[in-house]
Amino acid sequence: ACGHLVSLFSVAEEALSKCGLNESQAREILVPLVKSTTNNLALQSPSAALTGPFARADIETVKLHIDTLSENLGAEKLKIYLQLGLQSLAILKSDDKTAERAKDLRSLLTEKLTSTN
Repeated sequence: ACGHLVSLFSVAEEALSKCGLNESQAREILVPLVKSTTNNLALQSPSAALTGPFARADIETVKLHIDTLSENLGAEKLKIYLQLGLQSLAILKSDDKTAERAKDLRSLLTEKLTSTN
C-alpha cells in the first residue's frame, strides 16, 4: 500500500508540475493533504475517510479531471485515475442524494477506461 502511495504521490506531483509548480511547491501542497488523509484513516474506515469529487459523486468535476489528465498526462496516468475512481465508488457509502450520480459516474469511468485500453 505504501509503495503505491508513493507512486500516486509522484503522479500528483507531475500533475501539479503541469500547472506550473515546482517540486517543492507541489510537496508543500500535497504533504499536508496526505498527512490529513492518513490521520483520518487512523480514526475511521476508508469509506468514512473518502473525500473529494468521488465522495460527493461530483460527475462534473470528474469530467474536468478526465479531460485535464488526458490532455496533460496521457493515457497511462488517466487509467490510474479511472481505476482509483472505480475503487473509490466501490467503497462509497452513497445516500439517496448521491446514489444516482454515483451510478452515472461509474458508467462514465467504465466507458473511459474501456476506450483507453
